[in-house]
Amino acid sequence: GVEVTDTLRALRAEEALSARLRASEERYALAAHASGHAVWDWDLGADAVLWSAGAHVALGYADGAVMEAPAWWTSQIHPDDRDRVVGDLDAAVADPA
Repeated sequence: GVEVTDTLRALRAEEALSARLRASEERYALAAHASGHAVWDWDLGADAVLWSAGAHVALGYADGAVMEAPAWWTSQIHPDDRDRVVGDLDAAVADPA
């Protein structure tokens, strides 16, 4: 009936969106890798720093040495600069405008 058709339509729409998201993530990964740069993204909701595959090479770390925890990332900042950089990041997150 109508309910089954609506459910199937919703499932197909969700699958299509999921496929587009996977394709987008793949394009991002390929672009980040091709650039040769250390590309990173701080996912505030998950409190994780995500690194491109090229980050290991660009920053001189072995695979697996770069951690997703923001605390690891901030521990890599020179001690003389750490408080300022973390403060600037906190301010940017608190007021992104």
